[in-house]
Amino acid sequence: MSRFFALYDQELVHDGWLWEAGEAAGVALWVPPGGGARHTEVDEAITKLAVRDEFSDDEGVRYETLWNWVWEHMPEEPHWLLGHVGVQPDQQGRGIGGALVRMGLEWSGRDGVPAFLETSKPRNVPLYEHLGFRVEAAADAPRGGPHVWFMRFDP
Repeated sequence: MSRFFALYDQELVHDGWLWEAGEAAGVALWVPPGGGARHTEVDEAITKLAVRDEFSDDEGVRYETLWNWVWEHMPEEPHWLLGHVGVQPDQQGRGIGGALVRMGLEWSGRDGVPAFLETSKPRNVPLYEHLGFRVEAAADAPRGGPHVWFMRFDP
């Protein structure tokens, strides 16, 4: 998955959506309102290039099923989307991830639009709640996929 995210981030860094803390201590991908088409374009290109060829034993069917289901849960209204956030293991617990998330929430407030995210990690839910998100929905993904929490922040 690190190769997948590297490909993804290398493409979207050119759009100014990838925010870095320190010397790559942490990174967050924040997709701005109106960025959905570009986000989808990159996702489809990476899926064709990487998932089907390198990361999947079923030519990406489970991957596409999961993400089609996730996108069905995303709002139609303009919003900021936290695509992912990650912090180097030796840098975790120092507030870097929280700072990267709060940065996007400031933009959400500036624009007067909500922010959204999805997570399949139960330990992340209280962390995001602490930052002001609330669970809007939670369900098991199709085809034996993970349990996913869909979370919203209202400025």
